[in-house]
Amino acid sequence: MGDLGERTAQQLTQISDRFKKFNHLLEQKFSPSEITFGRYYSAAERTFLAVLDNLNRNATSLENLDAIDPNYIEEQLKKLSIDPSKNREEINSFNERKMLREKQTNIVNEILSFNEKAITDFDRVSTALSEIKTQSGHSDVSLDSAMEELTELANRAKKYSIIS
Repeated sequence: MGDLGERTAQQLTQISDRFKKFNHLLEQKFSPSEITFGRYYSAAERTFLAVLDNLNRNATSLENLDAIDPNYIEEQLKKLSIDPSKNREEINSFNERKMLREKQTNIVNEILSFNEKAITDFDRVSTALSEIKTQSGHSDVSLDSAMEELTELANRAKKYSIIS
C-alpha cells in the first residue's frame, strides 16, 4: 500500500497548502467583513473539509487493505489448487478476500482521483482570484463561475463520501 499511502499523505499536504494560500489571497482581494469574502471562503472551506473527510476515509481503507495480505492469499490459492474439489470452500473464501481487497483498492483510487480534481479546482479558483481587480466587494464573473464549480465539487464530495 506504499504508493496509495504516499499519495494520500501528499494530498493532505497539497490540499492544506492550497486552502491556506487561497485564504491569504482571498484576504488580499476582499475584506473579511464583505459578503463576497464569506461566500468564497465558505465554498473553499466546504471543499477543503470534504477532501479531508475523503483522506480520512482513505486512511481507514488503507489500514484495512494492509490487513489483507495478497501474497498469503496467492500462496494459499496455489496450495489449494492441487485438489480444488476437496478445498472448494477455502478457495472460495480466499477468492472472496482477494475480491474485497481489489474493491477496496479501487475505492481508494477513486477517492484519490476525486481529490486531485478538487486540488486542481483550488488552483483554478486561486488563479482566477489572483487575476481580478476588486473595488469595494465587486467580483469578476470568471471567479464567480470558478467558485460555483468549487461549490458544486464540495457538494459532490459530500454525496461521494456517503456512497459505497
